Amino acid sequence: MNNSNFFKLLMLTWIVCFAWMIPSSSANSPVQKILILNASHKGDDMSDSILDGIESVLPRHAQTELYIEYMDIKRHSINDSFVILRELYVRRYGNTKIDAIMACDDLALQFVMENRNSLFPEVPVVFCGVENLDVNMPDGITGIRESEDLEETIKLAHKLHPNRQEIVVISDQTPVGKARLERFQTIVSQRNLKLNLTTIVPNTINDLINDTKKISENCIVFFLHFSQDTKQNQYTPAKIINSFQPFLKAPLYTAWYYPRASGILGGKMVNGLMQGKLAAMMVDQILAGKPIDSIPILQKSPNSYIFNYQEMKRFHVHLSDLPGGSVITHKPGTFFYKYRHLIGSIALVFACMLGVVLILMANIIRRKNAERSLEQQIRVLNSFMETIPNPVFFKDDHYRFQQCNVAFQALIGMDEQEIIGKTFADITTPELAESFQEREQMLMEEPGFQSFETKFQRSNGEVFTVIINHATITDEHGKPSGLIGSIQDITDIRDS
Repeated sequence: MNNSNFFKLLMLTWIVCFAWMIPSSSANSPVQKILILNASHKGDDMSDSILDGIESVLPRHAQTELYIEYMDIKRHSINDSFVILRELYVRRYGNTKIDAIMACDDLALQFVMENRNSLFPEVPVVFCGVENLDVNMPDGITGIRESEDLEETIKLAHKLHPNRQEIVVISDQTPVGKARLERFQTIVSQRNLKLNLTTIVPNTINDLINDTKKISENCIVFFLHFSQDTKQNQYTPAKIINSFQPFLKAPLYTAWYYPRASGILGGKMVNGLMQGKLAAMMVDQILAGKPIDSIPILQKSPNSYIFNYQEMKRFHVHLSDLPGGSVITHKPGTFFYKYRHLIGSIALVFACMLGVVLILMANIIRRKNAERSLEQQIRVLNSFMETIPNPVFFKDDHYRFQQCNVAFQALIGMDEQEIIGKTFADITTPELAESFQEREQMLMEEPGFQSFETKFQRSNGEVFTVIINHATITDEHGKPSGLIGSIQDITDIRDS
């Protein structure tokens, strides 16, 4: 083992800290007030995800003020709620100049359209999380239509489990549940998918649990919807899934992402976080002066392939089997991801401590027990690499991959054994590889740091846009011994 391993740890830590410490710019314009109408309540997975996406974009502007209203319509009478909320908002915002409104969910948009002229005349409206969209949308309204990818999820599940020919579908007796079940049945019928379909539409949670206990391990289970039982009791999808999933012996799929739900193997899911981000970006453009009528309604929501690493292992699904760009959750050692905000807040202190630690480590390296100490550091490095969400890799001085994390493997759609020992020329097109090799040669000849935007190709042939950060690794004599890099997929940002 040589001292270059020590410098790998130093460079990786530097890249992460650099990403955290980039300052954001703030506008000098007057405070702009944004009213967010959320049709649901705090604790609803989709609702909270959308709000997380919104708050990840808008609060970065110092002159933006958010007014967040949880309307809680779904758990009460719609007509009564509309009357009460209208009176409340007249009193609360009658003398407040609102610059933009965000309507999250169908009921929130319905409320805005019915009361907009009297409550918020001429205020631009951006919506998201809306499934049923009026074709004749009035002027001054844009947003994102929520459209699930049931067909893609069905085909993907069948591909990952080709020997399972029976699908069990779980839904409820609400209008939403009935509509989703009908769409599911239509897809299976019209696409001539040779699958046996069984439906579970229980009256109560206990009925659902008893029914799921009887499901064979040779099936595939799909969760469509369950928000209300026949006794009018209300539930969140995550609570329902967590109640029956422990009794399942078969893989569970869905087309909606519920962060608080456990045991879902995966699917191409409606992603509330991404909807919230894109909707907030639309508001950002409007507040910057772009006419709202020049921003078209997105008819297809930004859905994501999301998979649970632990459930993948349980049902023998490999990373190489997944579509390129899949998001992997519940990866081994999720401590750093869970507490990422806390870690970010102490980054400055950590950097100072790191300097002291590095000096001590430099002295330890000169001693006979340096081998054991460095081996421990490499184990920490490997664990750290597998927990951070950023795709990261190491290359030697011949430009061959020596190490990469799970996020990097998922991004390009290849397993570690297919990557290690290869160059970019082995995993992408000759044209792209030539561009990468030129930049790598520059770094090896003139050690330093590079960041550039380029195209990349996954193993399935899909081309996407990335930002690649490269830095030179040097040995104890200052001689270049390899490269460290990270990749960020910015396709969604470019497409939006």
